Amino acid sequence: MTQASVRTLVRDPRYRMFWLGQATSTLGNQLTIVVLPALVVPSRGAGTFGLLLAVESAVMGVLLLLGGVVADRYSRSVVMAAADVFRIIGVGGFLLFASHGPLAPLLVAAAFTGAGAALYEPAHRAALAQVVREDLRQRASAIDAATKRVGGLIGALLAGVLLSGVSPPRTLLVDLATFMISLVTLVWLRLPRIKVEQERQEQGLRAVFAEAKTGLVEVRRRPWVAALMLQGTAQVFFLFGPNYVLVPMVSQDATASRRSAG
Repeated sequence: MTQASVRTLVRDPRYRMFWLGQATSTLGNQLTIVVLPALVVPSRGAGTFGLLLAVESAVMGVLLLLGGVVADRYSRSVVMAAADVFRIIGVGGFLLFASHGPLAPLLVAAAFTGAGAALYEPAHRAALAQVVREDLRQRASAIDAATKRVGGLIGALLAGVLLSGVSPPRTLLVDLATFMISLVTLVWLRLPRIKVEQERQEQGLRAVFAEAKTGLVEVRRRPWVAALMLQGTAQVFFLFGPNYVLVPMVSQDATASRRSAG
């Protein structure tokens, strides 16, 4: 990646706004992951936290197959903005019901965050091609990947620092602010909708499922893609999932032990 190409990207106001939205959204995702167990586990227990993750993951898994199809049929910035609205509603629900109140609204909040993640990622990847000209897309994709990794690390660090100094609800307010910033950038960006054939527009929901089926067929034709998807699924089941649940449980037990010893 040459310095000249990076400067060209940075000088483009549309790319700067697109990148800012991605960076703040990445921070928000990581903040949610770290802060939510700090709110839920002490008052409701690790079982409830695991149930929230199950609901969020189930909704995400169901909608993720349709996320790319939706991004191809509507304005990608609008789809991403809708995803941020879903996540704002979800985080707001966490703020209201994570530590007290009925369980059902908390599960609905988890469903909203799962739906937001499922819609955002495919639309974000597709939108990059609209924001950046073709000769800069490879470099922009590299920056995109680096932003996700670095943003995830910074988000986790920021969450830890905030939790050590302020209460979890106030930290969750910072989380809400990140998604609101992302939403503002997307409203400003206003990417045009990709034109589709009139026949596809008229077919409606049936065409959406047909295109999703076509995508699955293409995956079957490329075994290496299926292998990557299988590897990622295994990571989610045996690494990410247990990590999200077990770390808060161990932390809570250690905290309780220190308090009883003191």
